[in-house]
Amino acid sequence: MYLHYFYLRQMRKLILVLTYIFLSSDAFSQPFIDLLNIQYAQTSISKLYKGKDEFKVNHEWKSYLFNAPLKLSDKKLLLISPEINNKIYQQSDSTLTTQQNGNTTTTAYSRFHQHYISYALPLTFIYKFENQNSISATLVYRQNKVYERSFGKYTDQLGGAFLYTKTYNAKFKLKGGLYYNRECWGNNFLPLLGFEWKASKNIYCWGLLPNSANVDVSFNKVHAGFAFRGIEESYSEGYHSYFRDKEGHVKLYLNYYLINKDQKIGIVFLVEGGQSVNRLYEFKAAGSDNKSSYHPAENYFIRIGAAVRLITRSDFKLWPSHPI
Repeated sequence: MYLHYFYLRQMRKLILVLTYIFLSSDAFSQPFIDLLNIQYAQTSISKLYKGKDEFKVNHEWKSYLFNAPLKLSDKKLLLISPEINNKIYQQSDSTLTTQQNGNTTTTAYSRFHQHYISYALPLTFIYKFENQNSISATLVYRQNKVYERSFGKYTDQLGGAFLYTKTYNAKFKLKGGLYYNRECWGNNFLPLLGFEWKASKNIYCWGLLPNSANVDVSFNKVHAGFAFRGIEESYSEGYHSYFRDKEGHVKLYLNYYLINKDQKIGIVFLVEGGQSVNRLYEFKAAGSDNKSSYHPAENYFIRIGAAVRLITRSDFKLWPSHPI
């Protein structure tokens, strides 16, 4: 009993420390930070097709995200964010392939079934100025590979991002920066444009375009909203061979909050459903300069999860005892 009480007391101290650290910095691109986030998703074929030659692939996703902060000073913060993503692609139909070689015609059925895994370690340094503006710099080391294969120099990726945040007032922030990642297919540079906007008492909007945007509406313990996510992933399949997945996700979500009395730390249950858009698969085999590109049939998906969430803005949560 004493040990149980001791651990509860230590956990409470940890929560208070984390709360102080995060509330001392407004530099994040969303009004909360997930100390722990676990999600699971399944897809199914929708009726939005690309054309006559599309093939149909279902996904199974598992993701695990952690965030650990180190306060360096009142103005400086280091965030360590290890992440694991586990994805299985299972083709739900057979694709007919016909090849002609002189007078010989060969017909074959191909199937795409693969298991990929990604390990990432982002390190983010945040500096906050006296005028409430801030800069953040992120360095990311990543291993993206076929699940069964071992680690190697052909499975690693190195990238990062730089972001400047301009605070105009308590309701609006504008962000700009640049993202880079060394994908399996080459260098990927992406300009970033972000924002935070408190549109009304119950509506909060934020995003980092072109890869994310959120419109969140709060109803006390329930938050509902619309979100967009851009996906750009590449996985090594061996020496100079890879698979690339590029698509967008449009979704609706519900978040249910169980929050502590200080209204800063919450356990959140996540449910969302959505649709993929503009899906592109790209394959490249070792020893070949040619890339094979496909536009598979689109999927709809259902995702569930849970998170330990720290609210970094007091005006994001709306409780009857805490009016804005």
